[in-house]
Amino acid sequence: MPQAEVNGAHIYYEVQGEGIPLVLSHGGWTDTSHWLPNVGPLAKRWQVVVWDRRGCGRSSDPGGGHTWQTWRDDLRGLLDHLGIESAYVGGCSYGALLSLELALEWPHLVRALVLESGSPDGITGSGPDLVPFPARAGELHRIKVPALIVQGEFDPFWPPPVGERLQRGIQGSELVVVSGAAHVPHLDDPALFNRTVEEFLRRLEGAD
Repeated sequence: MPQAEVNGAHIYYEVQGEGIPLVLSHGGWTDTSHWLPNVGPLAKRWQVVVWDRRGCGRSSDPGGGHTWQTWRDDLRGLLDHLGIESAYVGGCSYGALLSLELALEWPHLVRALVLESGSPDGITGSGPDLVPFPARAGELHRIKVPALIVQGEFDPFWPPPVGERLQRGIQGSELVVVSGAAHVPHLDDPALFNRTVEEFLRRLEGAD
C-alpha cells in the first residue's frame, strides 16, 4: 500500500498513468474512491495522482486537529515525496480550496488549476467536520496559471454565481457550469467532467 510519511502522518496515495502529473484532492471527508469514475479516463493521457487527506480513507490521523495549513503542507509533502516539481493541480470542494492555497503559497509547483465546486470566500464557522479556510477574493490576481472552474448548476453550497466571482478574480480562467449537477459534478456527470478537463488540458498542451 503506497504511503508517504508527511508531517507526522502516513498519507495514502495512488498513481495511475504516465505523462504530466495531474494531482486531484477529494472533497469532504471522503477518500481516493471519490475519483473512481475519473482516474481511469484521465490516466490515459496524464499521470493521475489521488490521495487520502490525513484522517480520511487509508491515511493516518496523528492527532492535533485539522487546519487548512496542515492539509496544504501535507499536499506539498506528498509532491516532494513523489518527486513532482510541477503538476496540474485540482480538487473538489475542500480539494479546490486546498489546490488554490497550494498555488498561492508555491506557485512554481502548479502548471494549471482545476477548481471544482470552489469559492473565493473560503469557509467560516465551526463544527466537528468543518475546517475553516481563508477568503482569497482579494488575492486571486496572484494566480498566473491557467485555471478551469467547474460549478454545478444546482450546487446548494456554492452555486454558479460563486463560480462566476472566482472566474472573474483569476485572469483568463474558464468557467463551466454543469447542467443538472449539484456539489460534485465529477460524480453527477463523470463523462462531461472528464471531457471538460481533458479538453482544457489538451488546449494548454497544444494538442489537436
